[in-house]
Amino acid sequence: MEQAYAGARRRLGGPVRASPVERQERPADRTRLSDGRAGRVERIGRAAGRCARPPRRPAPPAVGRDGGVRWIALLFAPAGSRRWLFLVLVVAELLVPVIAERHHQTTWHPRHISERYGLFTIIVLGETMFATTVAVQSALSDAEEFSELALITAGGILIIFSAWWIYFAVPAHERLRSNRESLPWGYGHYLIFASAAAIGAGLEVAVEQSVGKAPIPTLTASAAVTVPVAIYLGTVWLLHARHFKATTAQQLVLPVAVPVVLLCTFAGRFAVLAAGLVTAATVALGVFMASRGAGEARSPGARPPAV
Repeated sequence: MEQAYAGARRRLGGPVRASPVERQERPADRTRLSDGRAGRVERIGRAAGRCARPPRRPAPPAVGRDGGVRWIALLFAPAGSRRWLFLVLVVAELLVPVIAERHHQTTWHPRHISERYGLFTIIVLGETMFATTVAVQSALSDAEEFSELALITAGGILIIFSAWWIYFAVPAHERLRSNRESLPWGYGHYLIFASAAAIGAGLEVAVEQSVGKAPIPTLTASAAVTVPVAIYLGTVWLLHARHFKATTAQQLVLPVAVPVVLLCTFAGRFAVLAAGLVTAATVALGVFMASRGAGEARSPGARPPAV
């Protein structure tokens, strides 16, 4: 009867329900259920035992846990000594990772670390582009002609885009294997972030000077752009770009670009444009070397770095 009923519903396209006999709980089902519950209880017990065991490696020292107390205590320090105590506390905060990681290395993923630093670099470069755009827009209302600002705008765009390309031209994560490589790499990004932000500030200074709002010499305004660009190029090469160069020609691209950018300071009102052309030429030369197969990356299977 049940089989005929199920066959009729199947022919009519309806869902087939189990018979009352099939829906009844069987002894085997109860046995499997009890075994599953016992297995879960056993796994929970093993996990609790592992958590209760003392750690095999010494735990990291309690470094930096009272950092908030130190900063609050700074508010009650004598006014004349706060400036120097502030610098001491900054150095102490920066030394926390070095001291805490001496005997116990925290687990981290190289790709994730390089991605976080790369995203922050993009944010800083984006803010640099935004600041330059705002400066140009505000200066256009007072400038009689766009010729002076056009040189700075074109050079600034070339510098920012080239800075982005040069940073991401090599797979930095392939070298981050331990704290010996990652800590200097991470601390060195202070110079990268600071120089990238200083590029935007320097472009604003150059814009203000070109329209007569900043009473400073042209050489000073040009140096406000070229010096941060040179620091940025040198720092990126020192931190990770130089570790992926296979030939001497590739190794010399960025180091040679640094003094050339500094020489652009003396180009007068063409200084920013000249620096932008130098950075763009640096990228183009790196891409040309990669396309010609001038050298292979040090890590097997990776593409040759473009810069």
